[in-house]
Amino acid sequence: KLAFHDMVVPAENVLGQVGKGLRIALTVLDFGRTTFGASCTGAAKTCLKAAVAHAKTRFADNQNRRRAIEKDVAVHQGRLSKFREQAMAVKTNQEYHAIQKEIGYAQGEIKTLEDKILELMLEADEVGAIAKRAEAALAAEQKAVDADRRSMAAELADLKTSLDLRAHLAERRKLGGAPPSAAEPVPTAPA
Repeated sequence: KLAFHDMVVPAENVLGQVGKGLRIALTVLDFGRTTFGASCTGAAKTCLKAAVAHAKTRFADNQNRRRAIEKDVAVHQGRLSKFREQAMAVKTNQEYHAIQKEIGYAQGEIKTLEDKILELMLEADEVGAIAKRAEAALAAEQKAVDADRRSMAAELADLKTSLDLRAHLAERRKLGGAPPSAAEPVPTAPA
């Protein structure tokens, strides 16, 4: 516990008006509470926005890779069609086996590429779900921040009213006045 009794403060070191120190201290505390919460919330919001942006970029990259693979599939399907046409025109057994080998190779390449496309589609679904969850979390966080702001504003208004009431009563005591009479209105803190 730290206490000062009969301490003299030089006039140049007094902050604000004499006797109003509690108000200044509470205002500083209120400001600190508000800005600390806002900065933490802002940092979280920035991180969530970055996560959403990253997920969207991953999704776009995934789509571009899938399109490139689909082009490769189309090329291999064209080759496969050409080999099948050539198979109808073969004259020797050796030509037939060569064409069948090319057909088998093209079919294998198409199968491999189709598997890659499937993997990319599944990854795209996962990335899309991640982006949606991050966006939902961001929206929920914004609602919570807004509720906190309203609550803090109401609490600040209550504190200011309470300080005004205390200042009014202290001023009356200083002037040597009695407590306010029933006919005289006194500022009150909201319920």
